[in-house]
Amino acid sequence: MTLAIEPDRTARRAAIVGAAEYKTVKMNVADARTSLEVAADLGLRALDDAGLSLRDVDGLYCVGVHESNAFVPSTVCEYLGLRLDHAGTVDLGGANAVAMVARAAMAIAAGEASIVLCITPGWPAPADPDRITLARRFGASSYLPGSPQ
Repeated sequence: MTLAIEPDRTARRAAIVGAAEYKTVKMNVADARTSLEVAADLGLRALDDAGLSLRDVDGLYCVGVHESNAFVPSTVCEYLGLRLDHAGTVDLGGANAVAMVARAAMAIAAGEASIVLCITPGWPAPADPDRITLARRFGASSYLPGSPQ
């Protein structure tokens, strides 16, 4: 699930203004998208649902991007071309989504962000373990020059 969260500008309260999720389906092993690609797709869908664009986003919370075991917000930020004032990740298992919403609301209330995108792709790791191993060799999202780290 992915959410776009926007403040009530007069009261510095947050509201969920857009959401996106895929229908539950039996996993298709032929679908070779990465969790990063799925995160980007869901983020764009949630923003579209809210009538917002990537240019509006200045905050990001994300989890579950298998291609990056460190620097997850930086990886997603660079992939989407975002310029952020606030970013983070959570590690609370089944409570990740609600924790991201709570932290996004706190960031908005504190004036650290205006529009926060919360992304949890829920996509399984690739069937090819070498793909993940290469990407994580240095604790980064990519073993190639030019990665965000």
